[in-house]
Amino acid sequence: MAVARIESIDDIKTFRAYFIKFAETASAAVTDAESDVIRTLNWLEHEQAQHWTSEVRRRTELVARAKEAVRMKKVFKDASGRTQGAHDEEKALAIANRHLEEAQQKFLNTKKYARLMVKEIQTFKGNLTRLLTALSADIPRAIGLLDRHHAKLAEYLSLAMPNTGPSTSSGEGPMARPEDDAPVDVKIEDETVQGPEADGETKDETSAEAAAPMDGDVKERAADKL
Repeated sequence: MAVARIESIDDIKTFRAYFIKFAETASAAVTDAESDVIRTLNWLEHEQAQHWTSEVRRRTELVARAKEAVRMKKVFKDASGRTQGAHDEEKALAIANRHLEEAQQKFLNTKKYARLMVKEIQTFKGNLTRLLTALSADIPRAIGLLDRHHAKLAEYLSLAMPNTGPSTSSGEGPMARPEDDAPVDVKIEDETVQGPEADGETKDETSAEAAAPMDGDVKERAADKL
């Protein structure tokens, strides 16, 4: 059987306070993490998707304008009847095409990473299952167990008050009350017997002296008196 030495039950209350603080901090951290991943997913699926959709549309129009500028440059001749060079327009068209391809790739990447983010969120929530269970069920149950233990120990300490009875004649401190079934050692000191027995011995000695024969002188004095 295990024996615990209890010096103070205040440590249970201190540990309980730290336990509750840990639960609150962990719950706040989990909530913040879930908010971050959900916010990132919404940013990918809505803000970024809408942004790059509009960019693809806008840059497509710029490419179309650049192509029209090149076509106009090649179709219409100058005042001398010669075909005009479209070097600048073709350069602008190349830049517009490059910007359009960038926007299209950004839009595809947004869709790709949004799908990947959904999978990562599922994995993240799966890994948090044990922690969420501990925060929602295990820790409250443990706190309730600590409260019950603290109440029982407080009740025990209130009943196990030290005995402050009178001191023994030997000066060894407060008299300890033995248990009901515990053996008790009793010391009996030897004393000289006095009383009726001693008086009896004296009476016997007097009777013996009275019964003893008197000496001759005593007998003669007694006879003279008679």
